[in-house]
Amino acid sequence: IGYKLRDGIPGKNFFYIEKRRPVQEILDLVKNRYVDTVDIAALSDSAIVAILSKLDPHSVFIPAEQLQTANEDIIGNFYGIGIEFNVFDDTLHVVNVLKDGPSFKAGLMVGDKILKAGDTVLSGKNIAIESIRNNLRGQLNAVVNLRVLRNGKFVNIPVTRGVIPLSSIDAAYMIDSSIGFIRLNKFSQQTYREFMQSLDALKKQGLQKLVLDLRGNGGGVLDEAIEIADEFLSGDKLI
Repeated sequence: IGYKLRDGIPGKNFFYIEKRRPVQEILDLVKNRYVDTVDIAALSDSAIVAILSKLDPHSVFIPAEQLQTANEDIIGNFYGIGIEFNVFDDTLHVVNVLKDGPSFKAGLMVGDKILKAGDTVLSGKNIAIESIRNNLRGQLNAVVNLRVLRNGKFVNIPVTRGVIPLSSIDAAYMIDSSIGFIRLNKFSQQTYREFMQSLDALKKQGLQKLVLDLRGNGGGVLDEAIEIADEFLSGDKLI
């Protein structure tokens, strides 16, 4: 009866007790026996970070709340309203409106002060930049109703979120008549296409030699880096 019961149940672990790992035992003890209430999820994250710090510098842990931002960098775009902003004192000021982006089409202007997005207040002493980003970004084609202060008057501007590109190219220009310069800040899924477009534009200006600036580049999608490296090697040379 015993072995039949064992083989018939899901997982087949009815009579088998796996020894818990020390890290899990510690977390369980803290959760069940520690004198104060502890955020076990945050404690687990700290433990994971400490473990990975013993490996190579490129093995990192991305917490769940940071995963979307990390994926946006890799994909090379996100869904938003297409503005750059700064918070001066306690107010969000629009410092740039992406040409032909959602805010540009809706009529938002540089210098506008955004007070609310929907029912969420975006001004105040304790407003966090991450909170502002989370309210301005979101689902594609969703409408964000902005309450804006412009020249002392309140204006309501509905903006439909669109695809906002995150360019990998910080700069692309000719240093002189024959030497070009391109700076790459990361390798996203769009980087090779952006690089080739910039390279073609410089070739039309007489490019003969190229300075490729990778200082501070945080890496990213390996295939994109390989494609770019291949442009600098003739034939079937090993990358």
